[in-house]
Amino acid sequence: MDLIERKTRQGRSVSFRRLLEQATTRMEVIVTLLALLEMVKQLRVTMCQDSQFGDIQIVSKAGAAES
Repeated sequence: MDLIERKTRQGRSVSFRRLLEQATTRMEVIVTLLALLEMVKQLRVTMCQDSQFGDIQIVSKAGAAES
């Protein structure tokens, strides 16, 4: 979760594909996905996709650092 928070700090977005490029094993991919889903559940980040089959953008939600 720290990696995702660092990548999305100060309103910057990171693409889901780029986030997974850093994962070298299946386990890292799974852990990254689960961490991302937990962050969405906790309302710490939001995800958006502009087109069908397009890349997913991950953005930190405002005020998430205060909770």
